[in-house]
Amino acid sequence: MSGFFYRWQMKMKKKAILLIVSLTGIVVLLLFLRQGPEKQDQPTEPSTVQGPPPAGLSKQEMKRNVVPSSPTGGKTLPVKPVASKRPERQKDGKAVAANAVTPVPDPATALKQWEDRLVLYYAEGAKERVKETPVTVDEQVEMRELFSALAPEAKLENINHAVNLLPDETFSVINGILFDTTQSPEIIAVIFHDLLNRDEAIKNPVMEEIVKNKAHPMYVESARILDIVKPRE
Repeated sequence: MSGFFYRWQMKMKKKAILLIVSLTGIVVLLLFLRQGPEKQDQPTEPSTVQGPPPAGLSKQEMKRNVVPSSPTGGKTLPVKPVASKRPERQKDGKAVAANAVTPVPDPATALKQWEDRLVLYYAEGAKERVKETPVTVDEQVEMRELFSALAPEAKLENINHAVNLLPDETFSVINGILFDTTQSPEIIAVIFHDLLNRDEAIKNPVMEEIVKNKAHPMYVESARILDIVKPRE
């Protein structure tokens, strides 16, 4: 009797185990079938990363590589360049574009421009023309710029040539060079010492302007001369 009971008990255990395994398999199958349709129903989001991220990037750097979805459906729209307008600056009373670049002439061209302009102030008829239209500040500035464009080794010779040719009436056209303290002191001295040979009506007003600037190379000499010819009261 006990042997029969033991065999029956073992059979029941085997059936119970088979039943549990079967139920477990059914539950797993139902869960799998349930999750499958849900994944298929979800829309697939387009990849927002262009290519695999480079190796060694941090999380923050990887986030920077994410490209937001384009509202144009992936089409590339033409980019219109933004026109930038720089403000204009004033130069000697004339408007000049801020990004304008003044071309530097070659030595031969610079010398010809200087000589062609200088001849206008010593050629025949120059004295009569200046009496009607005196030399302007713009003309002085122009002559200074033309002279500054000369090759350094040509400046001394050309300024000596200029002071020898210019008459009293048009000598002031090189005053812009005389007052330009960026010029070589030797250049300024050539003009100043020639100026001393001119009429007092020409040289005294120039020296009075020079003594207003103590940094001018001819300040001391101008002050000394003015103290003699025009003693202070």
